[in-house]
Amino acid sequence: MKETQIQKAVLDWLHYKGYFAVRLNNIPTPTASGGFRPVAMKGLPDAHVDVVVEGMPISVWVEFKTEKGRLSPHQKSVMETIGLYGGFYFVIRSIDEMERAIETVTHDIRGRLTAMTISGERNE
Repeated sequence: MKETQIQKAVLDWLHYKGYFAVRLNNIPTPTASGGFRPVAMKGLPDAHVDVVVEGMPISVWVEFKTEKGRLSPHQKSVMETIGLYGGFYFVIRSIDEMERAIETVTHDIRGRLTAMTISGERNE
């Protein structure tokens, strides 16, 4: 299956399930002078999904790949940056993987909430 087919299938599934999911167009655009307008950001993921956990929208960044597809150096850098602040970035190859990613996010966020007190300090 092609990456565009995976992307369409997963985004259609997300919309069907009621998730707010947006495909991020990050393709160089031709200009009238024959050049290209630069992309917004090299390595920007293919999509952004809000997963609501305990009433809070949680940002999930998604890069679609085929079975053999690999992240570029720019994509790896973006993934690492998102991970540094506790964000969520997933490489998705199927609807099943997207479903597991949502379960992971939900479980992780619930764990983070349980570990905190009202003041924001961690429960020990």
